[in-house]
Amino acid sequence: MTEPFTGNSPAASLPITLSLPWLAVLVLLYVLLGYLSLRLIAGNGLEPTIWPAAGLAAALVLTAGPRALWVPLLGNLVLTVMLARQMELSWVNSAAMAVGFAVANTGEAWFIHRASAGYGPGRLYDGRAFLRFAVFAAPIGCLFSAVVGVATLLAFVGPSAWQPGTRIVLWWSGDLLGCLLLAPVLLTMTRRKPPLWQLLEFAGLALLAGLYLYLLLTPVLHATDWPVVLAPLGLPLLCWALVRLRLFYLTMLLMLIGVAFVAAHFHGVGPFQLDTPILSSLALQFSLISFLVTSVMAATVLRERRQLNQGLMIANQNLEAQVRDRTRTIQNQSQRLHEIVDALPLALTVRAASGETVIANRAAQQLTMSEPDWLRAARESVALNASSATEVSGAIIDRNGHTRQLSVQMVSLHDEH
Repeated sequence: MTEPFTGNSPAASLPITLSLPWLAVLVLLYVLLGYLSLRLIAGNGLEPTIWPAAGLAAALVLTAGPRALWVPLLGNLVLTVMLARQMELSWVNSAAMAVGFAVANTGEAWFIHRASAGYGPGRLYDGRAFLRFAVFAAPIGCLFSAVVGVATLLAFVGPSAWQPGTRIVLWWSGDLLGCLLLAPVLLTMTRRKPPLWQLLEFAGLALLAGLYLYLLLTPVLHATDWPVVLAPLGLPLLCWALVRLRLFYLTMLLMLIGVAFVAAHFHGVGPFQLDTPILSSLALQFSLISFLVTSVMAATVLRERRQLNQGLMIANQNLEAQVRDRTRTIQNQSQRLHEIVDALPLALTVRAASGETVIANRAAQQLTMSEPDWLRAARESVALNASSATEVSGAIIDRNGHTRQLSVQMVSLHDEH
């Protein structure tokens, strides 16, 4: 059973059907991401600072459903067998460790799929769904992966210089950082060509952010007080990105910032160089996790507010259009009624209580120009709340100067107000 999806997001970028060729491509991509993480990113060789393969697996299961679990399963089998042979482990231990790691990472992806409350293609801008994914589904799924993975290492590789609890925390935070860095980027990918101004704005922000991070993390300035002065300057850039960028570009920018901090940390520079490598790595990971969750949540809330305002604006516009249409309809009906009244052969006049003429059809206008005294007296004597017609008659002089006998029926019109 696949996850429902709407809009232009994941379905346009990730293979929903997961045919055999696509499955092979995704497994190779998973293996490549895992291998690069273990070889090129700071870590102890088995618990890297960031594990982007976890983000790939999370994005796939949130898009394609349980069928995407084949990717972390097969990818971990291939990757672990490769690394185990390099560690000169026996085939039995290599196979057992591959199965253990496959269970750890596949179980992580399965729990994220089950516990994310529908977060994915159809609910990318749902703040509650993202919060559930970021603070519940992903952390617990990554914790399961860390516990099973470290237990597999202890069983088939043996103890290391680090305590099991420390390795679990490092594994957990690395997987969680990979989920939060990569999964939102993949989920917000689209085939739809973005507006040129948005692409240029993203490029400009990326250049400014790169220059800012270079000045902030460069070893030349790190020994001075300049990083303290430069640090607050990043807040306007972040606010600009949160308010202006589409979610895909924002998550891409956040991912680039996270990778920049990890790369700087790998080379021994940056604000997270503490007393021990373990504390430094944990400080970096938890800082980036907090930064990512806060930024994406803020962007989601801003997006929801904008959508709410746009919805209210559209509702107001629709209401105004309905009022205009209704007014036009009433005006047309009133005009038609006036035409019917004007075409009547009998003289018809509507006067206010003050005697002012409100309506006079063509026959009434041709009959006389002014109201005779006997008709005025009769009109003023009619009670306003009278329910029956009052008949009077008298002589009038028409427009041609001829005396004519006129019979009149007077009816009191009740004003509901």
